[in-house]
Order: sequence, then structure tokens, then C-alpha cells
Amino acid sequence: MNVYTPASTKIVHNTRADMTDRAFVPQPVHFVQYDKQLPVLAVEMYNDGQLYTIPDSARVNIRLGKKDRTFVYNPALGVNSNKTVVYFEITLQMVTLFGEVNPVVEIDIADQIAASGPIPIIIDRNPVQEDMIESSIEYITAKEYAEKAVDAANKAKISETNAKASELAAKTSETNSKTSETNAKASELAAKTSETNAKASETAAKLYEARAKNSETNAKASERAAKSSETNAKTSETNARVSETAAKISEINARTSEKNARVSETNAKTSEANTKSSEIRAKTSETNAKASELAAKTSETNAKVSETNAKTSEINAKTSELNAKASETAAESSAERALEILNQSDDLLNDINLKLGLAEFSLDSDGNLIYTDNGSYSFNVSSDGNLNWEVA
Repeated sequence: MNVYTPASTKIVHNTRADMTDRAFVPQPVHFVQYDKQLPVLAVEMYNDGQLYTIPDSARVNIRLGKKDRTFVYNPALGVNSNKTVVYFEITLQMVTLFGEVNPVVEIDIADQIAASGPIPIIIDRNPVQEDMIESSIEYITAKEYAEKAVDAANKAKISETNAKASELAAKTSETNSKTSETNAKASELAAKTSETNAKASETAAKLYEARAKNSETNAKASERAAKSSETNAKTSETNARVSETAAKISEINARTSEKNARVSETNAKTSEANTKSSEIRAKTSETNAKASELAAKTSETNAKVSETNAKTSEINAKTSELNAKASETAAESSAERALEILNQSDDLLNDINLKLGLAEFSLDSDGNLIYTDNGSYSFNVSSDGNLNWEVA
């Protein structure tokens, strides 16, 4: 038996079976009608209450009878590394009919067969019935499982290629994340620079406002001191108001710049957070890619082992066929020899009957045996009373 490890995507149902102790009743295992391939039945084997190690030369099958008198007779997927747990794939035909079934595990060592106690399996009714699925006999050979293993190996190679592509994409994503992080830091630095410039603009605006107020004071003083220069004073006043307005506009612009700088800083921090999240996802993708690559290599190794076992089984089958033909030839030769001996025995018996038919025996008045020879044989009675004869 080859070693089998269920894939991480399989749903494993654990139970036990004993080869001799029928008082041991394992807990029922539940499946749902129309389950297939995803569930795996793991049976821990015992013999009279003790763990049973399955021999390397053994073939292990599951025998499951259904209530419509059809059956399933399939080989095991393999055993665990300790050879105490055997795995079976749950096929569609096993769970086509809902209700309870009680399959057994069959151990076959060179056509010497023993079966375990029954394993109670309860198949829950599927609420949506499939009229197109019919119950039938299923008999999967080890060769078919080997072909499935080869197909799985091919798919594993494809998965390995995809895993490597994912790993490359993850590294590219990681590089892009680092670039984004650098850009985010540059944006944050630019935002802080903008904030500094905005504060400088605000300070300059306040300075302009103070100067504008000072100009207004000087203008009024000039108006009081030099009424003769009223025209110039009014002009100065107008200029002062224009300067004040410009100062207020500068202050508003400075506040707007400060606000925009804060928005830029917030955006920079958000970008940095997104960059760190991308980096984490990239590392997760890289980890998953490595796990997929390892699973793919494991599947490929199992497939090669299954292929080797299948070839060995095929060679053993051919050897058995040759031995059967040799036995058949020997049997025919023995039968011919027996027939020859029988024919010789019939000829000898006919010869003796013929000899006896040609001889006559009688008694005289004294009670003596009188022999009359009618053929080419001579008969006489010895002193001890035995009848002797010879060819004349």
C-alpha cells in the first residue's frame, strides 16, 4: 500500500473498525446525499482491540451494499505513514441513496481475504433531489486511481507554474508597495513644507495688515496736518484701503493654503497606511505561493509513487496470468496421463477375464479340483492351495 496524505482542501471523516471484535461499535459517520470526492473516509484499523498495522503486500478495499441491491467495491487511496489508518474516497455512487449503510474494510493478502466489522454510515437526505442521478454498481480499479494520480500530478505541475507566477507577482507587488511608500513619504514631506510656507504667508499677511493700519493712521494725520495737501491725503487713504484689502486677501489665501496643507498631510498618512496594507498582502501572497509550491511538489511525489505501484501491480498480474497458463498446461498433461493409465487398466482386466473364460474347473468323486485347459494358458494348484497359471 502506498502512503497517502489528504490534501488540505479535503474534508476528512474519522472512524474505526476492528477485524475480530464485533462487540466494538464505532460512532456513525454522516455524509449528505450526492456528496462526492471532497469528503474522505479515514478508518483507523484494530484487531481484537489493538492497533492493526496493514502489511505492505496487502490490498485494501471497501465493500458497500445499497438498499436497491447494487453495490460499491473500490480500492483504498492509501494508508498513513504508520500503516494503521486507511483512506477511502467518497464517490457519488456511495451516497446516491439516503439512509444507513454498513460497509466493511476488506484486507486481501495474496487472495487470502478478511473483512472488518461493519462501519455505520448515515447518509442524510439532500433537500433537492436529482432525478438524473441513478444508483448503479461501481467497481473502480487501482489502475484507474493511478490514472487519476497522474492527472493530479499534471494539474499539480500547472499549480506549481501558477504558484511561481503568483510569487513573481507578489515580489512585483512588494516592489510597487515600497515605491508607493517612498512616494507617500515624499508627499508627506511636501505637505509639511506647504504647511510651513502657509504659516510664513500668514505671518507676512499680518505684517502687511499692520503696515496698512499704520498707513491709514499716517494718512489721517497728514489730512489733519496738511489740509492744503487734501488731494494727496485722500490718495494716500485710498492706497491704504487698497493695501488693507490686499492684506486681508493674503490672510485668506494663507489660511486656505494651511487648510490644503493639512488635507495633503491627511492624504499622505492614508497613502502610507494603504502602502503598509499592500506590503502585508504582498507578503501573505508570497507565503501562500510557497505553500502552493510545496503542496504541488508533494502531489507530484505521490503521483509518481502511485504510478510505480500501478506498474508493479500490472507486472504481478501478467506473472499470475503466465503461472495460470502453466498450471492449465500441467493439468491437461496429467489428465491425458490418467486417461492412458485407465485405458491400460481396462486392457489388462479384459485380458484376465479372457484367460479365466478359457479355463474350466470341476471336482472328482474324491473331492479333488480338476482343471481343464481350453486355451494357451496352463493352470495348476500348488500344495498350499493357491491357483497358479502360466502361458503355454
